Amino acid sequence: MTWLRHVVAAVLLGITATGSTSAAQVPGSPGAEISVQLLTMGQGDELFERFGHNAIWISNTRTGADVAWNWGLFDFKQPGFVGRFLTGNTRYWMDGFDAFQTLRSYEARNRAVVAQELLLGTAQRAQLNEFLRWNARPENKFYQYDYFLDNCSTRLRDALDMVVGGAIKRQTQGVGSGTTFRSHTQRLLEDMPLTYAGITIALGQPADREISVWEEMFLPVRLRARLSRITIDSGGGAIVSMVRSERLAVEATRTPEREVAGSYERYFLGAGVALGALLLVTGMARHPVPRFAFATLSVTWLAVGGIIGLILALAWGVTRHVFWYRNENLFLLNPLLLVLAVLIPLAMRRSASERARRITWLLAAVVAGLSVLAVVVKALPWFFQHNWEVIALVLPAHVALAVVMWKKATSRSAIGT
Repeated sequence: MTWLRHVVAAVLLGITATGSTSAAQVPGSPGAEISVQLLTMGQGDELFERFGHNAIWISNTRTGADVAWNWGLFDFKQPGFVGRFLTGNTRYWMDGFDAFQTLRSYEARNRAVVAQELLLGTAQRAQLNEFLRWNARPENKFYQYDYFLDNCSTRLRDALDMVVGGAIKRQTQGVGSGTTFRSHTQRLLEDMPLTYAGITIALGQPADREISVWEEMFLPVRLRARLSRITIDSGGGAIVSMVRSERLAVEATRTPEREVAGSYERYFLGAGVALGALLLVTGMARHPVPRFAFATLSVTWLAVGGIIGLILALAWGVTRHVFWYRNENLFLLNPLLLVLAVLIPLAMRRSASERARRITWLLAAVVAGLSVLAVVVKALPWFFQHNWEVIALVLPAHVALAVVMWKKATSRSAIGT
C-alpha cells in the first residue's frame, strides 16, 4: 500500500505537483524519487520541549520509505548522563523514525507541527538523503550538545546549508536579529517562574550579545520562518525560494509561543524590597521571637545564595557551560554569603563578643558593597549582562542585612536570641 501512504502524505502536507522541467528536476535523475519537508514542532509541556523541535522528512517513492530524521535524542537513563550534564558534556544523537508515527506522537502530546516542502534540486535531495543516512551510523550519530550553538535545530540548519552550497549562511550570518540568547530563553520560559529565575541567574555575559539571524536559527520556529526568505540555486542556474509550500500538519490547542519576552523586573523588585523590609523589621526588634525570625530568615537566604554563587563560580571555572561564564551575578551571589550565614547566628548570641559582632558587620558590609558594585559597573562597557532582575531581588536584602548587623555591632544592648 505504498501508493496509499504517499497519497495520505500529499493530502496531509499540502504537497502539490509543479510543472518544472529544469535540469535539476528531470525524472530519472538521482534524487528525483525523493521529496524533502521540514517539520517544525511547537512547544510542549516539559522544560526540554519549551524551545520546540524540528526534523527533516525524507519521502522516497522508489523505496516507499517515509523517514523523519532529527538530532534531538537523549536519554536520562544513559550512564553518566547527570555528570555530563553538570559539566557541559551532554551527548545527543540523531536518528530517523517513521514520519507518520512521528506526526501521530506529536498530535497525542498536543504539539503543533508545521510542514514546509523544500524546493531542492534532485542532486541536492540525493545529497541530503545520503548525508542523513551517513550521519545516522553508530560511529557518526553522537555529538557534543550545546543548547545554543550545537543543538537539534543548528544541526538540521547546517545539513540544509551544506546541500545548498552555503546559501543559508551567506544570507543570514551578517544580519542582526535584534535578539539575544537570553531574550529568547526568557521569552520561552516566561510562564515557568522558578525556571525563569534559575536560568536568569545562571546565564552569564555571553548570553547577552546580539546574535545574528544565522545564530537565531538555534530555535526551530525561527529557522522555519527564515527559510521562507532564503533563495537558492536548485540546479541549472534557476534561483528560487527554498520553501515551495507550508501547511499545518498537526493542529494543537495550546497557546502559541510568545513572540516577545516580557519583564519580571517589577516582581523581582517587589520581592527584594519585601525581603529587605522584613529583615530590617525583625532584625531591629527587641523581642526574641522576631529576632529568631531574623536569624532564621537571614541564614536561609544567605545559605541558598551562597550555594548558588558557589555553583556559578564552579560552572565558570571547571565546566564547559560557556554561557555561564563571566557571570556578573557573582557580585550578588557568591561563596562569601556562606561565611556570613555562619557568622550571623554567632553574632546574635548574648555571649557574642564585640569583635565577633564587628567582624560579622564588616563582612555584611562587603557583601552589600559588592551588590552595589554590580550596579556601578554597569557604567563600564565591559559589564553589559542583563541582570537587573537579580539586582532588584538581591540588593535590598543585602543592604538590609548590613544595616542590621551595623546596628548590632554598635549597640551595647543585649542581642541574644
